[in-house]
Amino acid sequence: MALLPLPQSTAVDSHRLDAPILRSTLPVQVKGTFNYALRTLKELSQVANQTSTTVVASIAVLILETAHSVRSCKDECLLLAMQISELVLLFSESDSQAGDMYEPLIDISVLIRTLSEVHDCQKKLTKRGFFIRALEVREVKAALKRHAQDIENAIQIFRTRSSLRMQRSIVRQVKSDAQNTEEFIEQLDVLRHEIEQAGALQTVSQLHILFVPMTISDDLR
Repeated sequence: MALLPLPQSTAVDSHRLDAPILRSTLPVQVKGTFNYALRTLKELSQVANQTSTTVVASIAVLILETAHSVRSCKDECLLLAMQISELVLLFSESDSQAGDMYEPLIDISVLIRTLSEVHDCQKKLTKRGFFIRALEVREVKAALKRHAQDIENAIQIFRTRSSLRMQRSIVRQVKSDAQNTEEFIEQLDVLRHEIEQAGALQTVSQLHILFVPMTISDDLR
């Protein structure tokens, strides 16, 4: 399947990537998490073996980088970028477990298009105030809200698959433990039976030893 072209990177200085996020009311913890997510995605986009993961991670990096320089709806862009980083990590995990019969949870082309549209919206918000109309800001904000819902829906799909996979793993482990327990009980039964047989033979042997002298004594009489 042909992948959509990557959007062009915005002009963001590399020394600013780990700089504090300005003009944002988000907590410091969120800012630290944001910078960590950015570094993680940059590494993922460079070392991922799967082409689809590489493309998705690369667009996500552009989105997180652009979120530093938007002049309007900054908090909305940052929170959406965090959602996207979570989705990309979930997608990467799912993609790395793909087999020959793997059926993707979401359409990769749709995901790439959605991320590209988010990046386009962000680039509009990097314009200086008097270059962007208030109406355009409202339109972009509404578009970001729609994309945020789409991203959240996709996240829930991956979370559900992950939860099901974990539940199946637990069920398999429980069955394996039950089978091992059953086999152990069977072995105990066999061992107990052998012990009982050994005890019965020993008892018979003791009775035979006691019985022989008594017979000889009777004959001597």
